[in-house]
Amino acid sequence: MVNPPTSAHRRSSTLIALALLALMFVLMFASAWDDTLTFDEIAHIPAGYSYLTRADMRLNPEHPPLLKDWAALPLLTSGLTFPADNPGWKDDVNGQWTFGYGFIYFAGNNPDLIRHLARIPMMVLTVGLGALLFWWTRRRYGEVAAFTALMLFAFSPNFIAQGRYVTTDVGASFGFLIAIIAFIRFLEEPTSKRRLVLAGFAYGFAQLLKFSAFLLGPLFVALTVLYIILESDAGFWSMVRRYVGALLAIFAVGYALVWAVYVFHTAGYPAARQARDMAAELNNYAGGPSSPAFAACNAALVGLKRFARCPAEVGIWMADKPVLRALAHYLKGVLMVFQRSAGGNTTYFWGQVSAAGWRSYFPAIYALKETLPALILAFFAMAYAVARSIRSMTRAAHWFSRSLAWLREHPAETAMLAFVGLYWLTSIRSNLNIGFRHILPTLPFIYILTARQIAVWFKPVMKPSGRMPWRMLVNFAKGYGAMLRKSALLGVFILWQAVNTFAVFPSYLAHGRR
Repeated sequence: MVNPPTSAHRRSSTLIALALLALMFVLMFASAWDDTLTFDEIAHIPAGYSYLTRADMRLNPEHPPLLKDWAALPLLTSGLTFPADNPGWKDDVNGQWTFGYGFIYFAGNNPDLIRHLARIPMMVLTVGLGALLFWWTRRRYGEVAAFTALMLFAFSPNFIAQGRYVTTDVGASFGFLIAIIAFIRFLEEPTSKRRLVLAGFAYGFAQLLKFSAFLLGPLFVALTVLYIILESDAGFWSMVRRYVGALLAIFAVGYALVWAVYVFHTAGYPAARQARDMAAELNNYAGGPSSPAFAACNAALVGLKRFARCPAEVGIWMADKPVLRALAHYLKGVLMVFQRSAGGNTTYFWGQVSAAGWRSYFPAIYALKETLPALILAFFAMAYAVARSIRSMTRAAHWFSRSLAWLREHPAETAMLAFVGLYWLTSIRSNLNIGFRHILPTLPFIYILTARQIAVWFKPVMKPSGRMPWRMLVNFAKGYGAMLRKSALLGVFILWQAVNTFAVFPSYLAHGRR
C-alpha cells in the first residue's frame, strides 16, 4: 500500500475522479434516452416492480432480486397499474414475458416513463462501481494507478453500453469487486471480527446480484487453503482452525443475508404456488424426477451424474416449508442457471450456428470488443510483469521460495489474478456464449492489475522531489525527463481511449474495436 497523499491533494484528485464519473453518467444517460427497451428489460423491470409491491418473486427467478428491486424503486411513486389478471401473473409458470409485455404496453402505463426511470438507478450503480474501483486502486497503488484504472473504466464503451440498461452484468461486476475487496481485507487481518463480518455481508450481497457469484465460494476456499499453506510456519493446525472457522463464518453471514432477503421476496408468494412452480421449472433438471423421491440423493446407487438431481429434489421438498422456502427459491435460481449453462444458447459465431459453444468464443470476443488502447496497455502490463519476474528469478538462487513469499506478501494481486483466471476458465468451458457482457465482471480487475503495473513502471521516477546533493542533479534531470516521456505516452493511450468513446456515441452497444 502506498503512502497517502496530502489531504488537499486527495480532495483535488477525488473531485477530478467524480468529474470523470459524472461525464460517464452523462454519456450513459444521453445515449440511452431514445433507446427502446432491450429484450431482458421487458422481464426485469416488471419483475422488480412486482417484488417491491407484492413481495412475490414468481417472475424471473433465474436472477437474484436486488438489481431488479433497485431499478424498480423510482417506479413506486409513478402510479403504475399492476395487471394482476394477466395470465403471465395469474396462471403461467414464470410468465415473465407475457406479464412483462402486458405490464409495460397493455396496462395503460407509460412505457417511456418506465424505461427512463428504471434505467437511472442502473447508471448510478455503474458510477458507484467506478468510484469503488478508484477508491480501492488509489488505496493500494496510488494516484497514477487509480486514474489509469478509472479512465479505462469511465471511457469503456462496454461499461457505458451495459451500464445504461436494467440488466445484471454491471451489477455482477460490482458484486464481485466488493466481495473480493472485502475478502482480501480479511486475509490481511484474519483475526479482525469486523473484517470477517464485512466479508460475509459482501459475499451475501454478491450472491443477491447475480448467481454467477457462486464462483466466489470455490475462489475463497482455494485462497484460504493457499494461505493456510503459506502461513504454516506459524503452526499448520492453528492456521487451519483460524482460517477454516473464519471462512465458515463468512459463508454463514453471507447466506443468512441471502435468506433474509428471500424471506421478504417470498412472503407474498403462496407456498402451494411456489412448490408447483419449482417442480415445473426443474422438471427436466439433471434427468428429471427420481422415483421414489430422493432416490437421486443416493450417489452410491445412482452414480454421480444422476446425483446432480439431488439438489432439485431437496429444493422442491423445501419449497412449501415455512422457514426453508426462502432458501428453496434461491436454490431454484442457482439450479436454473446451471441448467441454462449446460444447455447453452443458440449462437452465431464466425459463420457457424451452434448451441454447444466454442472454446475460442470469449477470447475472440474480448479481442474484438475491448478497445485497442485498453488491450495494448493490458498486454504491456502483463509483459512487463513477466519480464520483471523472470529477471528476479534468474538473480535468485531460491526462486521457488521467492515465489511463495510473493504470494504471501501480495494477497490482493493473488486474489485478483485467481478470480480472472477462474472466471475465464469457467466461461471458456461453458456452452453459454452470450456476448462480451458475460466477461464484463473480469474487466475491473484487469484494469486494476494493468494500472498497478503501469504505476510500477512509473515508480523509479515518480517522486524525484526533495533536497538533493549537487552530484545528483544530473540524475534528477534524467529521471524527470523519463517521467515526462512516460506520462506523455500514457496520456496518448488514455486520450485514444476517450476519443474512441466519444466517436461511437450513442451506439455503444454495437461498437467494434478501434
